[in-house]
Amino acid sequence: MRIKPAAYVPVLGSILPTADFLFSAGARALDLTRQETVMQRPCEPMDDAGGAVHPSVQPAGQPSVQPAGQPRLMTVDLLRGWGIVLVVAMHVIWGLRMAEMRVPQAFLNLYDWNYTFAAQTLFFVSGCLAVGSLRRGRLALTLGKARALIYPYVVWSLIVWTLRAVSPVQGNAPAELYQILYMFWEPYDIFWFLYELFLFFAAFALLIPLGVPVLVGVASALFAIKGLVFMPKILFLFCTHFLYFCLGVASAPLVRLAPREPKPLPLLVLAAGLMTVQFVATADAAWELHLPLYQSILTFTAVAFGISGATAMLLALGQGALARGLAYLGAASIHIYVAHTLFTAGTRIMLRKVFGVEDFAVQFALGFAAGVVGPILLYKALKAMRMEFFYKI
Repeated sequence: MRIKPAAYVPVLGSILPTADFLFSAGARALDLTRQETVMQRPCEPMDDAGGAVHPSVQPAGQPSVQPAGQPRLMTVDLLRGWGIVLVVAMHVIWGLRMAEMRVPQAFLNLYDWNYTFAAQTLFFVSGCLAVGSLRRGRLALTLGKARALIYPYVVWSLIVWTLRAVSPVQGNAPAELYQILYMFWEPYDIFWFLYELFLFFAAFALLIPLGVPVLVGVASALFAIKGLVFMPKILFLFCTHFLYFCLGVASAPLVRLAPREPKPLPLLVLAAGLMTVQFVATADAAWELHLPLYQSILTFTAVAFGISGATAMLLALGQGALARGLAYLGAASIHIYVAHTLFTAGTRIMLRKVFGVEDFAVQFALGFAAGVVGPILLYKALKAMRMEFFYKI
C-alpha cells in the first residue's frame, strides 16, 4: 500500500519540540549556539548568490546589499536552510535508488514531494533577496551574479565531471565528453541550479524597471507556454522555475513582516493544512511525470501552498537552537550545494563496496550527515589554505 506523505504532517507538533531539544545538545558541541539572538542582530551582508552570509562565510570587505540598519531576514535564512536540507536528502535517496538499493516506499514518496518543492524553495528565497541586490545597480548585479554563480558552476562542473571520468568505480552518472562541450546549452548535473539562477537574476535586472507586476506577468506567460512549444532544456528549465523566483520578488515585503515572537501552535496548524494540500496535489504524480508535471498551473499553486506552509512551520521554531542551526546551514547553502554529492556518493560507495552495508537506514543517515557536514568542513579547510578560488573570484 502506498503511504501518503500527508500522513506525516499531523506529527509535526510533536516532532519539532523533540528535535529542538536534541539539536540544542548537538549545537553546543558544534558551537553553533554562538549565533545568539539571531533575529535581533543588525543586518548582515548577503553573499553574491543572493543569501544571507553567516559571519564565518562572509567575504571580507563586501558591502551589505540591504539598507543599513534593516533587520536581518531570519525567515529567509530558515527557508534556505530548509531548502538545502531537502536537496541533500533528495539526492541521497536518488543515489540509493539509482544504485539499485532497496528504498522504502515512504522515502520514495518523500522524494516525490521534495522534487516539486526543494529547488523551488531556494529560487523563491533568492527572489526575496533580489531587490536588495539592486543597491549597486543592475549592471553590477549581473556581473556580481556571474562571479558568484557562473564561476562556481563551471569550476564544480569540471571537478565533478573529472572525478567521474577518472574514477575506477562506475557511478550512477558516467562522464561523457559532450556534457562539458554543451554545458552552456544543457546545464550539467545538479549544477543546472546555479546556471538557471544566474539567468533569473539577469532577467530580473532587465525587467525590474518595468515593475514587479510586469515581471510576474512575463514569468507567468513563460510558465504557461512551456508545454505548448518545443524548447531546449535550458529554456524549459527557465520557463519552469522563473515564476517561483518572481513569486519571491513579489513576496519580499510580506516576508519582512514575519512576527518576531510567533505563536507555534497556530503556525503549525496552518503549516499542516497548507503542506497537506501540496502533498495530496503533487506526491503521486511527481515521480512518474517529472518536469511535465509543472505544466499544470494547479501544481504551481500547490507548491506555493507548500512554500507558505514551510514558512509557517519554520517560524514556529522561534529562536531555538534548531532554528539557529537551520539558519547556519542556510547561510552556508552555496558551499553545501556545490559539493554535497561528492560526499553523499562517496559515502554510499564506501559503505557498500568496502563495508558491504546495504541497509537503507544506515546508508541514508550517514549519507545525509556526510552531505551536510562534509561540504562545510571542506570549505573551511580550503579557506584556511587560502584556496577560496574554488568558490569565487
